Amino acid sequence: MQHAYLADRTPYRSAAEFALGLRDSDLFAVVANTWFWGLQAATFRRGMIPVSLVTQADGRVRYSSRTTEILRAMKLLSIAEARSVLDRAAAEEGLSPERAQRKYDAVAPRQYAFLPAGEHPRCLANMSTLLHRDP
Repeated sequence: MQHAYLADRTPYRSAAEFALGLRDSDLFAVVANTWFWGLQAATFRRGMIPVSLVTQADGRVRYSSRTTEILRAMKLLSIAEARSVLDRAAAEEGLSPERAQRKYDAVAPRQYAFLPAGEHPRCLANMSTLLHRDP
């Protein structure tokens, strides 16, 4: 839905053409594979980040480099915050990591809180994630 607000800034002229264009551009696969989805959806709806699409020579669209940079920074910050919440809950409340994550799930989602250092979250519903690496 939030991408529809960008439709008039793309080469697509109808809702159906826009939806097909996004699919053909693999934008949703990129979002799912890098787990930007929740961050992008939540923040774009609120107007917090300037999401933009760039039309490529072949007519497909992609996120602008600035949008990608912002989303990547937000993802890394989300991971760091989730880990910090768990560490603080363990130190100050004596909670196990699992109990802390359940208690603070809204700010320390499981897909971020328990990642090994240097690993990035992946959408497990998309099997191509096994082959994908963040740039």
